[in-house]
Amino acid sequence: MLSLIYGDDSQTLRVEFAAAESAATVALYKEDGTALLAADDATIWAADTLDAAASAGDETITLASDVAALAEGDRLLIAAGDAGPSEEVEVVSHDTTTEVVTLRQPLLYDHAAGDAVSALWATYDLDASDTDTYTLGLVVVARWALATADTEVTQSYQVVARGPEVGALESEFRAIYPGTWELVASRWASVVEIATRRLRADVRALGTDPGRWVDGEPYRDLLIEHVRLVAIADGGERWAAERAEARAEYDRRLAAARAVWADLDQDGVLDEDEELSDPWHGISIAAVRGS
Repeated sequence: MLSLIYGDDSQTLRVEFAAAESAATVALYKEDGTALLAADDATIWAADTLDAAASAGDETITLASDVAALAEGDRLLIAAGDAGPSEEVEVVSHDTTTEVVTLRQPLLYDHAAGDAVSALWATYDLDASDTDTYTLGLVVVARWALATADTEVTQSYQVVARGPEVGALESEFRAIYPGTWELVASRWASVVEIATRRLRADVRALGTDPGRWVDGEPYRDLLIEHVRLVAIADGGERWAAERAEARAEYDRRLAAARAVWADLDQDGVLDEDEELSDPWHGISIAAVRGS
C-alpha cells in the first residue's frame, strides 16, 4: 500500500501504464465508496521526439525539447519508426544543457531522428492538508481512468504521519547517547538502515502495518533505541549490561507506541473499533503515555 502524508498540502500521486496515453483522470474514494475527490485531469509529460538518430547499443538518447521534468526511474516509450520497432527505456539521469538522457540499459533497436517519445506515467498533485477529511490511518482508493487504453487502474493509499529526518535523528542520537556514538559514527547510514528494517519487522510481528507507524515522535524514539541496540550488539560482551537495559527500554517504547497508534481519533482512549488483540486489548492510552 502506498502512503499519503498527513496534513501535507503538496504531494504527488503517480500511476504507470504500458502504452502511450493521450489523457488520464483520477478520482479518490474512501474504502466504503464515499467520494473524496471528483474525477480530475492528471498530468502526462509532454510527448517529445528524438533530436538525433540512436543505434542499438547506445546508452543515451538526445531529445528535442526540455528534459528538466524527467527523473531517475521514469519510463519512456520510443515509438516505432523507419529505423526500428518501438522500445521502452528507463531514465537514469539527464543533462538539461544538451537534452541528453542516460538510460538504464543500452538500446535494443535503432531509432531515427524525429521518432516520437512518450511518457509511461501520469501524476496528480494532491492537497491533503484538510486533516478532517484525510485523517490518520484513512485508506484512500485512487481510480485512474486512462483514455487511450479505455481502462481503469486502482491504487490504495494510507494516510500516515511524516517520518523522522535522518539528519535530525543523528543529532538527537548524539545528544542522548554520546558514549554510544563512537560505535556508529563511521557507518551511521548503514546502522540506521539496519535498525529501520528490524523495527519494521518488529511492527509486523505485532500484527500491525508498518505504514501506520511512520509518526514523527514515537517512531523516531523507537528508531533511536533500535540504532542503539544495533550499535551495542557490535560491542560484544563488554556491553552486555547496556544491551539488556537498551532492550528493555526499546520493548517498553514499542508497547506504548503501538497503543498510541491504535488510537486513531487521538482522544486518549481505545474505542471499541480501535481495540487491539491480546495482550493489548483495552489498554489505556493515558496510562501508557504515563509509564
